[in-house]
Amino acid sequence: MLRIATLIFIILSVLTVEPVTAQKRLALLIGNQDYAPRVGRLKNPKKDVQLIAIALQKAGFKKDAIQIVQNADRVALLDAVDRYVERLSAGGEDAVGFFYYSGHGAANKRDRRNYLIPVGVKDLDRQVWFKAIALDDIVSKLSQLASNAAHFVVFDACRNLLNASTRGGKGFVPVDTRRGMLIAFSTDPGETASDEGIDSGPYAATLATELAKPGLDHLDLFQNVKEKVYRTTRAQVPWTRDGMLQRIYLGGQKRRHPQASKPAVPSFLLQAEVSFWNSVKDSKAPAVIQSYLRQYPMPIPPYPVMHSGVSGPVHG
Repeated sequence: MLRIATLIFIILSVLTVEPVTAQKRLALLIGNQDYAPRVGRLKNPKKDVQLIAIALQKAGFKKDAIQIVQNADRVALLDAVDRYVERLSAGGEDAVGFFYYSGHGAANKRDRRNYLIPVGVKDLDRQVWFKAIALDDIVSKLSQLASNAAHFVVFDACRNLLNASTRGGKGFVPVDTRRGMLIAFSTDPGETASDEGIDSGPYAATLATELAKPGLDHLDLFQNVKEKVYRTTRAQVPWTRDGMLQRIYLGGQKRRHPQASKPAVPSFLLQAEVSFWNSVKDSKAPAVIQSYLRQYPMPIPPYPVMHSGVSGPVHG
């Protein structure tokens, strides 16, 4: 009976331990939509960021840790990035950041850099590159000033509705791998992304669905996004550059059903043990008790197992 009691203790210790505190998670979501006619108006970025925000909350991000900025001009966009970097830097060694931009972007063919186009740009002339914000500058700031964090940088731009007329391209150019960072683009290098959709663009809709799923590490998550976006559009192929040093489960791991924690011991063996114990428990002879222990040795209780919504090491 002692052995049975020990098994019960082990099960209870696994199921009743409080979850460990989740790591600091912060997000900055920027949706730029109301562009000047000569740049090209969009219809979905505001819906995109709202959809991603809901998905991140389902994945465990706290509502007050998700900053949404809509129709940002250059100053507002840079200010939001600075505040986001500061909060991530103070988030500790296991911080996770999720930066998402939905709006217009373009690649400068001369310097081969990708740019976010703020709202407020009136025309896509030669001066647009002085008014736009280089994605590399944002990535470098995250790497240098918040090096403690694991970073997701998602660029849902290069829209096909951009009225590009200067020395630039609607598609983006590939970027280098950054340690501790996953950089994702909504489409392949040199290609354009769709703004079609009733409630959001196709990339945002798929990303939101996958973010909310538990049990996916970041590699499977973005691979699922790639496959489903292409299946939906038959043209758009999302692209990623992964520099994470460990797998990160944004939606946490799937929780095991309590039944899975119970030892798989046939009932007739338990009944046999109980009968044996009842036959020897009142004996004062050590040899009799030892005969029980030889047949049913005592397991060594493990240390309590800590469970949380986030699996394993998460710092990239």
